[in-house]
Amino acid sequence: MPLLSDLLDRDCDHSALKRIGQTAINVSVPKGTKLNREQNDALFQSISHLEGKQLTEQLLRKNMHRLVANFHFIMDGMSIPVWNGERIAADAVFIGVLRGKCKEGEKPRYHVVTKLKSGIGAGIIVCYSLYDAALYNFVDKVAGTSQYHCAPEEIAGMECRMTLCVLQGQPKLLEWDTTQAQKKHNRLLAELRADITKCRLNRPCNTCSKNILQCKLAVWMPRKENENGRGQAETKNNSALHKNTGG
Repeated sequence: MPLLSDLLDRDCDHSALKRIGQTAINVSVPKGTKLNREQNDALFQSISHLEGKQLTEQLLRKNMHRLVANFHFIMDGMSIPVWNGERIAADAVFIGVLRGKCKEGEKPRYHVVTKLKSGIGAGIIVCYSLYDAALYNFVDKVAGTSQYHCAPEEIAGMECRMTLCVLQGQPKLLEWDTTQAQKKHNRLLAELRADITKCRLNRPCNTCSKNILQCKLAVWMPRKENENGRGQAETKNNSALHKNTGG
């Protein structure tokens, strides 16, 4: 986060809170807008939980996303609560997938890395473990892409509106649906993936080894080599749920 890079790895004090708050103002409202006392109080209450914590890039990015996505509440003089796992609804994007380990005879399962884009959970990344049947259901019945006959892995990059909560430390997906705008996004993505003649490798995305850092249409999360040289999922930002969701 370039705008706040000088705050990285330092403990958050009052001056750092002021910088974070002013940066949120600069990117959320028209230039020259002045917040009144009630609005400033709401902004400070929304970030006061950061005081005393070490400011990592992940912590700054997550909380800045949370502020910007909900700044209309600040302008109404309302502070933004920290999400503690209660039931919420949010717009979300499925960042990428990883194959889950399955014992013989078990149904295929995927880890679906998901980023919340709206609401008090905005900026938080969660990871669901879902059977391929659930993914098929989404791309065929929910996403608006049934005519493209998408593979279940091609949920990666698609968007939805979901209801979720946290139970016993694990995120639980309760419902998902899509708005017309999200269906349009999903169809465009599916259409691009369907035309494999435009791919240099001439290969369907779900059978290609490229990850989301290597190709904009890829479905797989990146993997890294562990000390034994074996492939390991890149999970730096993709734990089941970032602990202490508000920061």
